[in-house]
Amino acid sequence: VHALISLSGERTSVRMWAERPATAAQLRAGAAQLSQALSKAELKPGEIVIRDGAPVQTASAPAGHFLDRAL
Repeated sequence: VHALISLSGERTSVRMWAERPATAAQLRAGAAQLSQALSKAELKPGEIVIRDGAPVQTASAPAGHFLDRAL
């Protein structure tokens, strides 16, 4: 299971990927409970998306290629 949780404005969105179809089905069945748990944690639930498979991997920047713009 892979998860990406994001806060956009006041909403908390959750995206999950399950590599096994049975696991994805279980997660989908519990999506309402996840929404309730977010509310109990005083977070406004946003979009909850559960997908089959793994998330698309993006290439990360090579070491040393980061720029500190705070200077």
